[in-house]
Amino acid sequence: MIEANIIINYKRLKRHFDLNIIGFDEIALYDLSHALRMWVDMKENVSEYLKLKPKSKKFKSYNVSKQLSRLVNNKEYIIAGLSNGIRTWSGNTDIASSSLGHDSSVPFLQQIKFMRNEDNSFTIADFILIYGTVFTDEQRKTVNKGLSEKSYDFSPWLNSEAIRLNYPNSNGKLERKIISREIFVRRVANILGGSHPIGIDDSENKYNDAIKYLMNVSILGLPAPYIIILKIAKDILDNIEIPKTYI
Repeated sequence: MIEANIIINYKRLKRHFDLNIIGFDEIALYDLSHALRMWVDMKENVSEYLKLKPKSKKFKSYNVSKQLSRLVNNKEYIIAGLSNGIRTWSGNTDIASSSLGHDSSVPFLQQIKFMRNEDNSFTIADFILIYGTVFTDEQRKTVNKGLSEKSYDFSPWLNSEAIRLNYPNSNGKLERKIISREIFVRRVANILGGSHPIGIDDSENKYNDAIKYLMNVSILGLPAPYIIILKIAKDILDNIEIPKTYI
């Protein structure tokens, strides 16, 4: 029964993922986030399923170095590590990132790792945006070396960091959030209306403003949550094996 449920949700996730890598569309993202929400809800069953697989793959995440953490302290920033990157045919590599409403005179540093592919797609990897500061060459080196890989089993991977940010809240003060993949999926699904109705009171509503802020952050012409959701879906599809007869 557990395997049958995993197989049908794998096929559903793959269908929505394949639609999303062709191009960004809010309705398609709505459906993909809702499909991912199912994997969050059934994480215990998925973990049990993977324990029965002798060669289960590890899920990759990232660590932020202490040096980078100190460097961005009290600054407006966004940090996300995408191990091995995510390929898409959407977006525009001529567009770097949005100014988030800042005046053009406000200095900022952006490090967006991406690669153009021969099939006209491109692969987006880590992205780090820091606003309001001019950095020295030595500090830029700290940013460049600031992320490292870490591997997890399925449930700990869902609970590990998907993105961190320090953003201006409704009072204009910087508010720091570190958002796990599990929470990120649920919040995006809820904000887009793909899970339960917006407005239901729960302990995770405190992340809603951060997700809405990220929806206005453009990475190569794409909303940041689109890239994170796409990467989470790809990691599940790549690392969970189902019988080939069902693919």
